Amino acid sequence: MNREYRFNSDTEFIQHYGSLIPTNVLYGLDLGELRNQLTSSSSILGAIDKMALDKSVQNFFVEGQRDNYELVVPRRAAFPESEYPCRFAFRQGDSVDAVNIVNKQDLVELRKAVSGDWLDEEDSSQSNEIARFLLGKKILVRSQENQRNHFKNEGVYRLQHASLLFKSSDCVLLTDPVYGVRDSWLHPQDLPQVDVILISHSHNDHFSLLSLMQFPTDTTIVLPKSNTTMLSVNMASLLRDAGFTNVIEAECYKSIELKDMKITSMPFFGEQPWLDFESPFENFRNNANTFIVDSNGFKTWILIDSGQEYGHSMVDIAHLGNEYASGIDLVMSNLGIFGWRPGAIDGSGRYLFCFPQDILEDPNRWPDGKKMTFGPDGMQHFLDIVQPKHFLPYAHWWREPGSVAKTGESYYETHITNKIMPNGSTRILNWNVGDSVHLKNGVFGVGEYRK
Repeated sequence: MNREYRFNSDTEFIQHYGSLIPTNVLYGLDLGELRNQLTSSSSILGAIDKMALDKSVQNFFVEGQRDNYELVVPRRAAFPESEYPCRFAFRQGDSVDAVNIVNKQDLVELRKAVSGDWLDEEDSSQSNEIARFLLGKKILVRSQENQRNHFKNEGVYRLQHASLLFKSSDCVLLTDPVYGVRDSWLHPQDLPQVDVILISHSHNDHFSLLSLMQFPTDTTIVLPKSNTTMLSVNMASLLRDAGFTNVIEAECYKSIELKDMKITSMPFFGEQPWLDFESPFENFRNNANTFIVDSNGFKTWILIDSGQEYGHSMVDIAHLGNEYASGIDLVMSNLGIFGWRPGAIDGSGRYLFCFPQDILEDPNRWPDGKKMTFGPDGMQHFLDIVQPKHFLPYAHWWREPGSVAKTGESYYETHITNKIMPNGSTRILNWNVGDSVHLKNGVFGVGEYRK
């Protein structure tokens, strides 16, 4: 890993993959106005005509109608043939600079620039050109004092949002590393050598190709098999194209042993747009995994931001955790309540335009506000079944170390504590960003962050 250069902490990543670009024409479309127009109109084209939109948007929906299938968007947008082109943008204040990637070779050269491998290339190489551009814009800067000493002890460290670091005597495991976000305080250069990375799903706050490019190409990366649709990208394909050589597409209920850790992949239900009806196509969803990590003498089930969707809930498989892992000690999960809305996830309307046409054209059938995640009440039911020793909240966005994450974590903790503690054996361990949890003499404790 390049220890000499890192991304500027003031830089925010904006990543668009080719499989999602066709629907970017929808950014800026007023979904509230679309709802109003659909209420008084009987068709998507009638509603679009009344909105006086740019011709490209109108043509987009006309093409969808000509394709004559279940959705209102063109088939090429719902089922793209490639992840290319890609656009990686870097925002610093009001300034945005970008690198455009049109093929696999371009992606390899970007990885070399980001990882530091450009230092071993010819001065005339494409990776040198990209690196000089990033350095000139102060997107890449020289590394400062690192925080690797923070991770001396074995245990589980809470980094930012959905990122955790599991450290044992022989292995370091990292989950969902995403940098280039406001309030980021760690960089890959700050971490001990990482042996394995787990990726839960392809949403940008969990899968960041730019972030992963900063790790060595022989790092083991375990992730779900994902499809190329308007809702997801083929993560494994992009990583292999970038030059990563040990990418494992994990099957649910299968285990992988890496050094002294064991990882069992489990289903991830939730955060899908279909809540009252099923997906109109097979393999259309944003595939995801939760994971059970067996390390340091205890088993941790990390649920990320899973919950429920049409026909499935994490509650339905809660009992399987103990069956496949012979007892769960810790459960970690987001406690936020993510309700469905037309602009959910990224503001483009993808969570609306994946609906069958008859449902999309009738706003009374939209699942407004229905939960895609657990929230504290759903988590209570899950924990009642699993009966872990402790529950720890996480994946509540990016915050400074030593601080309580936002999205009402303290409120949710109090709510779920009042629900669980009177009746069950599970206890909440309160921890902040940067803290760690460890097992000593059979008792779990929290180590506070100290720089």
